[in-house]
Amino acid sequence: MAQGVVARVFRCFCDCSELTEQEIQDIVMGHTDLVFKDFKVKQLFRAYMAKFHPSPSSGTYKRGPMCLKYINCYEMSQELLALPPEERENYDRSDELYENCPDYHWEKLLKKSIRNRRHPIEPEEILNQFMLEMITRFEDDYHDYYGRFKEKLLEKLKQNS
Repeated sequence: MAQGVVARVFRCFCDCSELTEQEIQDIVMGHTDLVFKDFKVKQLFRAYMAKFHPSPSSGTYKRGPMCLKYINCYEMSQELLALPPEERENYDRSDELYENCPDYHWEKLLKKSIRNRRHPIEPEEILNQFMLEMITRFEDDYHDYYGRFKEKLLEKLKQNS
C-alpha cells in the first residue's frame, strides 16, 4: 500500500477478523461459490449465520438452516476426495456426511460409491457431482441467506462512509 494512503478496515460479524473495503466489495460482487472456495468468506458467512440466524439448540424439532448443511457436506466431500481410495470407507465423518445429505437419494448414492472398491473412479465422480449439487442447492435456497449476508456487508460499508 502506498505511503499516506489509509485503508478502511471493518470488523467481521463476530469480531474475529478484519476486512478491508476492497475485501468486502470482492465478496459482494463475487459469485456465490466463494463461500465454498474461500476459507475467509466461509468463516465470515458462518459468523454471520451464528449471529443473525442461529440454529436452534439441540433437543428441538426445528432444524438449522440448510445452507450450512450444504457447506458442511461440501467440506466433508473435499476431505473424502483428499483421502486415498482405500481409506475412504473408513472416513471418520462419513456418518455425519450421510446424516447431512439433503435427501436419501444422495445418501444412498454416496454410501454405495464409497464402499465400491472395484471402481475407485466412481466415488470421485459421485463426490464431484455431489459437491456441484451442494453449490446449486445453496444458490437456490429460497431463504437467500447468502444474499442477506452480502447486504449486511454492504451495510457495514455504508455505516462507515
